[in-house]
Amino acid sequence: MFRSTIRTVVVALACAAPALGQPPSLEEFPDTRFREAAVAEYDDGELQVVAAYAHAQVRHESRWLFIQVGFGTMESMSVRPDDIVLVRPDGVEVPVAAVRDHRRDIGGVRQLQNEVNNFHHRVVDYIRQPAGFRFFFGMHPRGGVPDRIARIGRQRHAWGDLYFVSPDGTWAAGTHALVVRDGDDVIARLPVVLE
Repeated sequence: MFRSTIRTVVVALACAAPALGQPPSLEEFPDTRFREAAVAEYDDGELQVVAAYAHAQVRHESRWLFIQVGFGTMESMSVRPDDIVLVRPDGVEVPVAAVRDHRRDIGGVRQLQNEVNNFHHRVVDYIRQPAGFRFFFGMHPRGGVPDRIARIGRQRHAWGDLYFVSPDGTWAAGTHALVVRDGDDVIARLPVVLE
């Protein structure tokens, strides 16, 4: 869908459940490669998406899950927090945590933010566009106003931290897939492996 040259992109995380310790088959993830451990990249020449999840890969026993994501594109596009969903191996879809979710469990969020400081990747280092900005969906870490939309253009990338809260308090190990949609069309899939 195009709205005055801005393409709305839906990001979802869909899941499969391979054997633990076994890397996923990249045949299931066209135009995708691992840049390093726990950093997956989708790049079809027009859209580039990088997902870094080192903390989530080894520390997913809490109800909160943290994934960094970066977007680069050859066309203008927009990403909204309500376009992003985490689909667990059992098929349950979990949206990006809203401000109200953060406020309900401020202690859990603060603990997670303290833990992930040692796990941050510079996802922007993998994006081709020379300049960019950081977006904040959910609660802003310094008390600012959260973003309602992230706009990405030909010369401007975007990156941000995504927080998900499990409705039943747990996250299953397995291969999840970061799925980017334009309307009903899947335009990218990236593996996110939780061990």
